[in-house]
Amino acid sequence: MPFVGLVAPPQHSGSLSGATIRAAETDLTARVISNGVPHQALPLTATLCLAVAARLEGSLVHEAARPTEAVLRVGMPSGILTADAAVTRGADGWRAERGAFFRTARPLMRGAVFYDAPPPV
Repeated sequence: MPFVGLVAPPQHSGSLSGATIRAAETDLTARVISNGVPHQALPLTATLCLAVAARLEGSLVHEAARPTEAVLRVGMPSGILTADAAVTRGADGWRAERGAFFRTARPLMRGAVFYDAPPPV
């Protein structure tokens, strides 16, 4: 499924939870459109590609991202996602050596279960 990605330098924005994401807390701002609809987060495959592209001198992502040797902090609709990549440049061009993302655990479901308990014995 193709994605359309939008990148911009760090900027103030709001998250889906209503929290404010300050430009100083991020190194890059990114959005993804999938099936014509803005994605609520960044797909992890897109995040890895962003992290690699941020390390490639001359790429649009590299130009938009704040220069950093540390992990990349990406502002997105769901908050801030942290990713990293290592690239090398050889005689035959760029090579992605490693890509990583860091995500905290989040609840996938909340609910309650009601059942009839057997009568006490």
